[in-house]
Amino acid sequence: MKFRLPIFLILFISVAIVSCNNADKQKERIADLQMEMDSVFASTRELTPSQKEKAHELIDAYLQYADQHQQDPNAAAYMFEAARLTTALPEYERAIEIFRLIVNKFPESEYAPRSLLSIGGIYDVSIGDYEQAKKAYEELNEKYPLQAEEYDVPAILRTLGMPADQILRQLRSANGTADSMDIRNGSASAE
Repeated sequence: MKFRLPIFLILFISVAIVSCNNADKQKERIADLQMEMDSVFASTRELTPSQKEKAHELIDAYLQYADQHQQDPNAAAYMFEAARLTTALPEYERAIEIFRLIVNKFPESEYAPRSLLSIGGIYDVSIGDYEQAKKAYEELNEKYPLQAEEYDVPAILRTLGMPADQILRQLRSANGTADSMDIRNGSASAE
């Protein structure tokens, strides 16, 4: 008696093997590009046009992998790295779009609340759009209250848009101290 595997089973196994090989090749390419970019960022913060091109290649590789392998535990992490690298370029609007995709596609991942925090930070610090920053922080507070507390979002919202020196004065008055340096021994003291 001959044993025959149904055609669809053979096709399914073949597709699964090809998919695994494709995913492995994509991960290898990502790892190679990551190493290249890590060495670039270790030596400089100002990228040449060819280095920016490599950065975009890595961003595209991250996003392609995440799109093709959404069930993979690395998908959200790769998208988050793509958004962080995009922020570093700095391409803020595109970074915000990628962070927003993470929140929408992977709402249960650890990267969703971090993405909302990043969106708020980009609007707050990099763009200066405090209304949009407030919306992102409030969404973080609403959807992920534990992480919002961990990130101290209520304090961020209280100081949103304030100049740094005003925030420092507010912190000092809340603590009842004014920081100064004791020049003789280099230690900080409170007056």
